[in-house]
Order: sequence, then structure tokens, then C-alpha cells
Amino acid sequence: MRAMPSGPSNALAIAVLGSLALAGCWTGHATPPTIETHDEKPPRRTRTKPIDIELRVDPTSVSMANLAKLGTSYTVTNTSTETLDPQLDHAELLINGSASVNWGNTNGNGAREPEWYKLPPGATLHRDYDEIGDTILFEPGDYTLQIRASGILSSAVHVHVSP
Repeated sequence: MRAMPSGPSNALAIAVLGSLALAGCWTGHATPPTIETHDEKPPRRTRTKPIDIELRVDPTSVSMANLAKLGTSYTVTNTSTETLDPQLDHAELLINGSASVNWGNTNGNGAREPEWYKLPPGATLHRDYDEIGDTILFEPGDYTLQIRASGILSSAVHVHVSP
């Protein structure tokens, strides 16, 4: 390494280089800076659904003349480790994403066993609604049906109604 001559301009250069070295900005060789961040979000925990809902529709292809014979049924299973209220009184049949008012009246009628409000872990409830097609579907077309209860959606069932 070569010695620098002394003098006022060299003293300034030495002071700048010394300041840089003390600040950690210059070490005599190129090193990428390390940046620490503390704003990282913790890993997101996935939550399992407390209930599982299965919707069945029979038949899934029907004519307008036979629409009344279409029936729905659903099964709700408590997949959690605690007894819970699956809130089936507030369950909805969604038809193309919109709640069916008539099905809500059908689902709200009838006697309820205690499990309807207090479903034990692993327990399953089942409901059948026979021959209600003409109360929930009114014209030919293709429909997507789902049950929503406790904020949980069933898998979609596709139904075709021909003229």
C-alpha cells in the first residue's frame, strides 16, 4: 500500500475515508449491504372447516313436465372436536349464487332433534326434501345449487332443466 503525502487536502481525504470506514460504508472491498426487516408477517395458519356439508339433487337433469319430482337432500357432519350449533335454521339453498326463499321456508319447517342445535364431534345430520323442484326452479335453464350453513358452502351441484 502506498503512503499518502501529507497536507490539508490529504487530511480531508483521510477524514472522509475514515468516516466511511467507521460508518461501515467502506471496507476496502465491495460487500453487499445486509438489510434486516422486521415487518414480515407470521405464517398464516390454515383453519379447518368445523362442518362439512354435502348437497345431493336428484335428478340433475329434468324436464319442466317432471320438475316437481326433483328433490334435494343434504348431510352436515361436525368435523371439529367440540359440540357445536351448525345453525341449520339459517341454512340457505343458493341457486346461481342467490338464496332461495321457498327452500328456506321448507328447511325451517318440521320437528328438530337435539343434534340440530348441538351436533357432537363426528356426528352427522341428514335432511331429505322430496319433490320440491317446482318450488325452487321455475323455468328451463342450467342451474348451480349449493347449501350454505355457518358460513360454509357445500360443493356445487349442476342441474339442467329442459323445456
